Amino acid sequence: MHKLVYYEVFDNINDAIEREKQIKSKNRQRKIDLVSNKNLAWKDLSNKLRDCHASLAMTRKNEIATLAMTSTIELCRFMYNGH
Repeated sequence: MHKLVYYEVFDNINDAIEREKQIKSKNRQRKIDLVSNKNLAWKDLSNKLRDCHASLAMTRKNEIATLAMTSTIELCRFMYNGH
């Protein structure tokens, strides 16, 4: 089972890529802390992200949001699976 437990939204794809690199470079405990600080119960945030994505699409940012969402979901899967 996979859950989306953390995400960030960016207006600029380069900012999203840079942030992803920063997060990936952190050790496991720092990633856990990052998630826990925003989502203490580690609830599934996929519905919230879909709502956010829909809102961004309405303002012509869906391409950036989709790329950021894809990267974030992959990162969260990586973290959830114990890597």
